[in-house]
Amino acid sequence: MPHTPRHFAGLGKQIEYWMIGRVRREGLDVYVPLVDDEAIDATRTKLKILLAAVVVLVAEVSVLAQEKKNEPQAPAASDSQAVPASSPHNYVISPEDAAKKNPSRFTDASVDRGKKVFKTQCAVCHGEKGDGKGDLAKEMKLKLPDFTQPDSLSKRTDGELFAIVATGKEPMPSEKGRMPEPQVWDLVNHLRALSGKVPAKATP
Repeated sequence: MPHTPRHFAGLGKQIEYWMIGRVRREGLDVYVPLVDDEAIDATRTKLKILLAAVVVLVAEVSVLAQEKKNEPQAPAASDSQAVPASSPHNYVISPEDAAKKNPSRFTDASVDRGKKVFKTQCAVCHGEKGDGKGDLAKEMKLKLPDFTQPDSLSKRTDGELFAIVATGKEPMPSEKGRMPEPQVWDLVNHLRALSGKVPAKATP
């Protein structure tokens, strides 16, 4: 089969020849020229340039990602190394507050009242046993002191413990104006009992 000019034409011209044949078969006189091959070739060139730019961009991103991967990573702090945002051992307490005496006698009745307060207000962080292993402390990765250890509060006066509870420190809320002072003092007595101090029997 001999090759006619249409066999060597570009895509645009081939479509144009097809349209001409279609118009002639339909007996129509109207013909609207299509976009010529030069316009199609120009579009192809632009697409090739755009594709090349994309390839270069992808290559650069890949190199940057590899460099980032090869950078030395700082070791993640383990739970045992976590430093709590709040600790009863880093407060600044005035001498006057430290010297305050507990007006609630250290009796089993006072300790029992303080225990009830501890369970509702403190145990979620400090644990039911006061060992610093409450559910919220675990979730927030806080390393809290173990009040059941005799030396955990031995260097604190009752006045200092009262000030710590009353003042609070993030994330521990302040109890000042929220918890009556007698309850705070009972709570202090309960903390003493947790560390092993034996309360006196309450007198009727």
